[in-house]
Amino acid sequence: MATSNKPTQTFHIHLTGLVQGVGFRPYVYKLATASKICGEVFNTTDGVHVFFNASKQKANAFYKQIFTHIPAHAILKHHTLSVSKTSKKYTHFSISKSPDSLSTDLLLTPDIGICLECLRELRDYRDKRHNYAFTTCLHCGPRYSIVQKLPYDRPHTTMAHLAMCPSCKEEYINPLNRRHFSQTNSCPTCSVPMALFGSNQQIVSSNWNQISTHLLIALNQGKTIAVKGIGGYLLLCDATNEKAIGELRLRKHRPAKPFAVLFNTIAQAKEEVEINAVEEKALSGAAAPIVLCKQKSNSKSKLCNNLIAPGLAKIGVLMPYSPLLYLLAEAFTKPLIATSANLSGAPIIYRDKDAIDNLFDMAEYVLSYDREIVAPQDDSLIQFANKQQLILRRSRGLAPNHFPNPFAELKPTVLAMGSELKSTFALAYPNNLLVSQFLGDLQSLESQEAFKHTLEHTCNLVKAKPQVILVDKHPGYFASEYGKELAAKNKLQLLEIQHHKAHFAAVLLENKLQNSKKKILGFIWDGTGYGDDGQIWGGETFTFSKGIITRTAQLAYFPQLLGDKMTREPRLSALSMLSMIPEKTSILEPLFSKQEWQLYTSMLAQKPSLFCSSMGRLLDAVAAILGVCTIHQYEGQATMMLETLATSHPKKCTASYSVKFSEENINWIPFLQELIFDIEKKLAKEYLACKVFNTLVKMIELVSTNLNINQLAFSGGVFQNAYLVNAIQKKLSKTKQLYFNTQLSANDENISFGQLAYYSLQTPIEPKKNNSTFTF
Repeated sequence: MATSNKPTQTFHIHLTGLVQGVGFRPYVYKLATASKICGEVFNTTDGVHVFFNASKQKANAFYKQIFTHIPAHAILKHHTLSVSKTSKKYTHFSISKSPDSLSTDLLLTPDIGICLECLRELRDYRDKRHNYAFTTCLHCGPRYSIVQKLPYDRPHTTMAHLAMCPSCKEEYINPLNRRHFSQTNSCPTCSVPMALFGSNQQIVSSNWNQISTHLLIALNQGKTIAVKGIGGYLLLCDATNEKAIGELRLRKHRPAKPFAVLFNTIAQAKEEVEINAVEEKALSGAAAPIVLCKQKSNSKSKLCNNLIAPGLAKIGVLMPYSPLLYLLAEAFTKPLIATSANLSGAPIIYRDKDAIDNLFDMAEYVLSYDREIVAPQDDSLIQFANKQQLILRRSRGLAPNHFPNPFAELKPTVLAMGSELKSTFALAYPNNLLVSQFLGDLQSLESQEAFKHTLEHTCNLVKAKPQVILVDKHPGYFASEYGKELAAKNKLQLLEIQHHKAHFAAVLLENKLQNSKKKILGFIWDGTGYGDDGQIWGGETFTFSKGIITRTAQLAYFPQLLGDKMTREPRLSALSMLSMIPEKTSILEPLFSKQEWQLYTSMLAQKPSLFCSSMGRLLDAVAAILGVCTIHQYEGQATMMLETLATSHPKKCTASYSVKFSEENINWIPFLQELIFDIEKKLAKEYLACKVFNTLVKMIELVSTNLNINQLAFSGGVFQNAYLVNAIQKKLSKTKQLYFNTQLSANDENISFGQLAYYSLQTPIEPKKNNSTFTF
């Protein structure tokens, strides 16, 4: 910064990152007025700008002061102090109107759960916001779900049409008020309009007290209600009423997949589940995700656990993250089932018209309000392995994720389309990299349309015009086909990236290991992915050395029987694997009809051409052999049942099964032979499940020892298993350096980020042109 003899000059501070919708302008305003600095602060699409008059010494002091106590939810990415190119004399400090600009350098702010101050007001009968269902402030409320355009200001949100009353306006302009420049500010006088619809699709009431009465009566009668949440509609029913839960399962076509439970307080949740310190912190945090917590083994439980999470040891615990949910949960007093308003496998319903048109097949009432959702999101879902966070679904409150762009200096805009299941997309644009929220499985037209909507909305928000598109190698994935279509339409470069290499690149980049001088071994275990050899991979080990990823080991191949049907029926995985141990195959015959047995065994005898190396399918096979799960009622059920068995074993277990490793193959045959021998000895299934997971740890130790590599990274859906991650850490953390996904899901949600990460590790393709347009 150039020196000047002038006692005062006009200075410019530019801040980028997650700096909008978090109270940054009011924060700067208070600092400036306290320091008696005159100037202005405003938002633009490339961040927050501060112009002010000061001496060089005072300018530097003010600049440093800004970073001392930034707002709780803010993330500073870049910041600069310079002498302004234009001089201006200020007489006071103000928050100015946000101008528009051509470029975007912003992190999108996630939705934030209700803060303690707003909760206090909600409870206080003397406060004007007592029992007001849309109470928010600078520190909480909807952000990403309602913003239509940047910068984040009320005219750019779906609350633009709602005028503030004089009292709220006074709060908005008062620098000392917690709602100073709070873009979602409202109160009962200028309330967000709400309406309760009955089964005839007619409005029953628009008055909260009347609405609340109707809903409480319905819930107490065992009925289901649909309520608009932050990112979409939720279905709620009494979690202590077996008939209500059973009816909801029938209506949702969801026979066994676990439901989350909404409690009104942490204290109420602790009556039913064990909650440790890290779990409580997550439940009480700004993201307010669903947290999987272990059920208490007490006979006093009021919950219908056998219907909420059949056969599982953990329950998804949810705290009220919006004032509306809090008011309902508190008034009902009992725990509530809370699940996305959709048919099983379809995306969450978030449009009001769709809710009114479709939800009466599942609910007796639909509660809506006039704050449109533009970015639909499910509730996020996490669990912990010891104190390590494992994200199972990254959505409301946790998304979009942001990472430093590993190839920002090249300034291409790169779009990664992700995978088919647990889909996300990732977007790298100059200086920024974001990963979208979970967008579901792209196997229905509705899910595909939701994916397209969110992709287009996000690109428009950040003004991104992709120049390179990355897709999965699988020829049948919708996301890959759509990426190819976009690349062809816009004449862009297209790169196909192998699924498991993307997983490995994701965990490398998340842990900032791309420049590691040491070799890193990546264990990438999941259910399925199209391999470079045209086979189905899923039990892969890669080596990362000097920027290059090489496949160095795999679970030994076994037949992929009946294609994707094998992913849905663990008994087929068992039959496929035991066909390679012919003397044991007959133990599975009771799991099939006579016709099935004849057909499937004859198919295996004909030497199939498609093979599989999937660790997910190995665990499916184990579950079927143990008789725990033979046909999935939901994805991942078999592995979850195995985890429950292992967790239920009362004693410490260090035993494992035999594993052989040679010629880059992990031989699983001795493992299954010994497992069957233990079953024949009628040993407890809980003990056998422990031995199974210990055997997976042994595989990791065996391969890493043989290859003499002590830096180990793990990704893929198998590593969502808390029991397995705990076992790995206990056994290997003292002798190996271990790396996991912690800010992203280990499952296919991280594929889009991994595609960008893999691209950044290669010699980047130079874009053919700088796009001035991009057409969806």
